[in-house]
Amino acid sequence: MRLFLVIPCAALALAACSSQQPASDETDQVAAELDSSTPEPVVSDEDDVDTTAPLSSDALQERDNPRRVLAYISQAVAQHRLADAALAWRSEAEMTGALLEEQIGDYPDVKISFGDGETEGAAGTLYYTVPVALTADSGKMNRKGSITLSRVNDVPGATEEQLDWRVRQLTFDK
Repeated sequence: MRLFLVIPCAALALAACSSQQPASDETDQVAAELDSSTPEPVVSDEDDVDTTAPLSSDALQERDNPRRVLAYISQAVAQHRLADAALAWRSEAEMTGALLEEQIGDYPDVKISFGDGETEGAAGTLYYTVPVALTADSGKMNRKGSITLSRVNDVPGATEEQLDWRVRQLTFDK
């Protein structure tokens, strides 16, 4: 009878000893990520922007991946081509290079980066909202906010622009 009880207890003890607990550094990192109210906006590796590459407006016809539009904006801003960056906005927003310059400033080393987001749908329109960070003036100027892109679902009668991912709104915290 004793052997009957000892074997399960020994197996349980071995299983407890061999289970892997996360290292305290990993636990602290996860806790910090959960505690932060706003994710830190960064461009992911897949969105790495080559600021020296020629700017391609192909992203402005994007219907699948809104991150391509964000990469286009990031590249255009880094190259100080704000009129081109403004093309990523919906036409009803009436965004221009001059208006965009008023919003982000005129710095020689301006960089705009974006966090992760999720696509959500409502009433036939898809929305993609992500945190945004603007850094300039050798890091002395930092602003955070959010940017929302949208596109209509494949609705009969929709225009080409309505079907493409375009910026609906860019706001920075005060």
